[in-house]
Amino acid sequence: MYGIEPSDFKERIVLPSLAAIGLTEPNRVSLVCGTCMHESHLRHVFQVGGGPALGFGQMEPATHRDLWENFLRYQSELAAKVRTFVPHFDGYIPPLIELSCNARYAVAMVAVHYRRIKAALPPNEPKALAEYWKAYYNTVLGKGTVDLALPHFTKAVEL
Repeated sequence: MYGIEPSDFKERIVLPSLAAIGLTEPNRVSLVCGTCMHESHLRHVFQVGGGPALGFGQMEPATHRDLWENFLRYQSELAAKVRTFVPHFDGYIPPLIELSCNARYAVAMVAVHYRRIKAALPPNEPKALAEYWKAYYNTVLGKGTVDLALPHFTKAVEL
């Protein structure tokens, strides 16, 4: 079902990435894992069907740019930590290609997306995480549903 074993993804990509940017709450880890597991099945780094979404989190270019221009711009400490994932780049906004070829950067950006949300993180419970994902990541405009996402968030909590 997944392109990468979920426990390996959590231990080798998500946990080190979130530790590097100081966002390691268990519910945040499960939220980021579940989001990536549902969005890409830990397999697709380019959107199936040719859409614009990239990386394990299937983040769209407009979202990526908005996070840098309207959030990280004002969070200099967090922005500096995120930039450490792209050490060869010395500009302001890392290039989009990093979302598809740099797993730790892509995961960090999913965490940044959720960090920007003013609503409190949900408890580390699958249904609450899936509902939060739907409300703040996939949104009402997205095709995703809580029911389809729930198995991925259940697995993420169990890891």
